[in-house]
Amino acid sequence: WVFLIITVIVLAALVWALPKIPQERHFLPLTLCLCFIGAGAVGNMIDRIFRGYVVDFFEITFISWPVFNMADIFVVTGVIALAILILFVIKEEPKIERKKDD
Repeated sequence: WVFLIITVIVLAALVWALPKIPQERHFLPLTLCLCFIGAGAVGNMIDRIFRGYVVDFFEITFISWPVFNMADIFVVTGVIALAILILFVIKEEPKIERKKDD
């Protein structure tokens, strides 16, 4: 139940945030990152609701690596890309101070 509650909170935040992002081309990577996170969250939530657990189906046997699924790939890719955008790409525009006329 904890994961379902967290997923609902994340999805509610995404539904709130996505319409507020300007529809300009340079905001497209941010929108895609948030959509990837939302899609992965929905995929895992569907498994938890209907099966009671998340079905993992990718297993890399030649190295010691955890088993995962497409929803996990979407969440991790979206979060890593979002972190890169926030840390290295998105720059805050300088605020222009306006002088008051006396």
